[in-house]
Amino acid sequence: MGHYTYLLIDIFVLAIPLAFSFINSTHFISNLRHTIFGISLGLLIFVPWDIGFTAMKIFSFNSKYLLGIYFFGVPLEECLFYITTPYFYLFIYHSLRIYIKRDVLRGFHFSITPILAIGLGLLLINNFDKTFTAISSAFLILLLLIQLIKLWRYMSWFFISFLLGLIPIAIVNGILTSLRVIEYNDSATLGIKLGTIPIDSFIYYAGLLLLVTMGYEWSKRKFSVTVVSTIEKESKN
Repeated sequence: MGHYTYLLIDIFVLAIPLAFSFINSTHFISNLRHTIFGISLGLLIFVPWDIGFTAMKIFSFNSKYLLGIYFFGVPLEECLFYITTPYFYLFIYHSLRIYIKRDVLRGFHFSITPILAIGLGLLLINNFDKTFTAISSAFLILLLLIQLIKLWRYMSWFFISFLLGLIPIAIVNGILTSLRVIEYNDSATLGIKLGTIPIDSFIYYAGLLLLVTMGYEWSKRKFSVTVVSTIEKESKN
């Protein structure tokens, strides 16, 4: 596949959920506005983050598998990754919310989320010199604390969706790291790997997907309020 390798992986990741987005039972495509908002929020934070990590040599990319188009040192395909992977995840998340109506893990959220935050805090303190690990952990801690403060009721679906989303993430990241399309600087990570995947990269992805979820849910709340207000005004007239 040569220079098209990473691009073809991106296309494959997007093609699967996109093909099912028009199915009547889920009709995920009807949430496109909210999906775009959530993904855009992820891009706004994580592309500059990627640019910084690439400049710091925490990430490096093998030009053998790239088109050769770069955005401040970050390959085009890597930027597309932050569109295709969140889209796949949001498709899973939306489908779960269709089929699982009840907030089945609400109690679990209020017990496990503080434990996760504390655990990540300890990881951060003990690995402050591991740049990738420390920054990824700090960001996820921040998002988890926001969830505990704001009491938004979608963490049940996030936890389940993230666990399911780890399957395609692990497959894609496994391919990218085994082919050395992308390489991580071991001095910036814990050095513990699942196959060829740095274990702390899952903390990084959790932060990305939770942020995307927050943007998606905010857009849904905001849009719903706007629609209700408009209907009320029209009914009064």
